[in-house]
Amino acid sequence: MLLLTTWTVKKALGRKFVIGQALQFLHNMFLCAQSAFLVMIIAFVYFDTAERAGEDPFTFRGCVNTMLVRVERYENAWFDIGMAAFLLSKLYEQVDTMILIINEKPLIMLHVWHHATTYIAFYMGQFTGAAIWIGFWNSLIHVIMYAYYAKIPGMKIIAKFITSLQLFHLFGGAICN
Repeated sequence: MLLLTTWTVKKALGRKFVIGQALQFLHNMFLCAQSAFLVMIIAFVYFDTAERAGEDPFTFRGCVNTMLVRVERYENAWFDIGMAAFLLSKLYEQVDTMILIINEKPLIMLHVWHHATTYIAFYMGQFTGAAIWIGFWNSLIHVIMYAYYAKIPGMKIIAKFITSLQLFHLFGGAICN
């Protein structure tokens, strides 16, 4: 519905209706800050869970137990804040697709599929052992990606590793699950 509405508004307002560079920069910087906030929330969930469970979060065994085994993850306030923040963040990320439609940029299937499925994937994913792993890495990758889109100096060097980081994060998430 959102995509259809955006397309309809674009057609009604015509070719001159575009999202300018300044607004795109602000949008990308907001997404960068939002993703950094999500990295922080995931860290709080991880360390609070480890503390409640009596695990050492800096050892391999403690890390595995904290991320994959502990039900204490659901029993802290950071989990609820994280759940709300992730779902709201995925809703706001739909603006990316709206900007592409308004600026008449091509939509690739991967982009559309990703943004169409992230709500359920993140909601369900919060209750799996991979939630901390995937949430942390996905948010960190988004910090890099949106800083690159905002044309922050020096990001081009790091941005070339985004696909490799995404494969690492997805492969690690599959192992965690």
